[in-house]
Amino acid sequence: MTAFPTLRHAPALALIAAVVLTASGCTTTPSADSTGGDPTTETATSSQAEAGKGPACEENTSGVEIFSGDGVTNAPETGQVWGDGSELSFDYAGFIPGATLGYEISYVQDNGAVIPVTGGFFPEPTGTTFASSDLYFDSTSEGYFGIVYVTMTSNVEFDGDKYTGDTTDVANFCVLLATSE
Repeated sequence: MTAFPTLRHAPALALIAAVVLTASGCTTTPSADSTGGDPTTETATSSQAEAGKGPACEENTSGVEIFSGDGVTNAPETGQVWGDGSELSFDYAGFIPGATLGYEISYVQDNGAVIPVTGGFFPEPTGTTFASSDLYFDSTSEGYFGIVYVTMTSNVEFDGDKYTGDTTDVANFCVLLATSE
């Protein structure tokens, strides 16, 4: 269990939980324990790599793997455009009712470093389908490949002093970042 700071505003809890869970040792490389099985690795094609300004996702120098964990189906294609209002969707059969499914976006710089930019949460699913058309406003990473880290936070409890909860690495999707101005 990971400890969270006490918060007065419940809506902020989910965002803080995702940040704290990531900062407290959650890795960007899935293990058999974090996904319930071996991850499926995806790679960008050479035409997708040519579409982006920097290196393709799998060419990052930070050791981040692109994967879809157990229970993820209909994953977005590697290099799908996202951030300009286009929809990013996938099915996740491992979702636990009452949990939150969040994401963090990083982009792959020219030197291959993976730089965190922003994050958010997927709305409640339709069946097992999660979808977001969130807008992205960071113009410095426009046209670069981005990695969308998807995690599920569940079993959140408050013991009077701190929040605790569990996190599951769901997927790391590779997208081509587009901005909305």
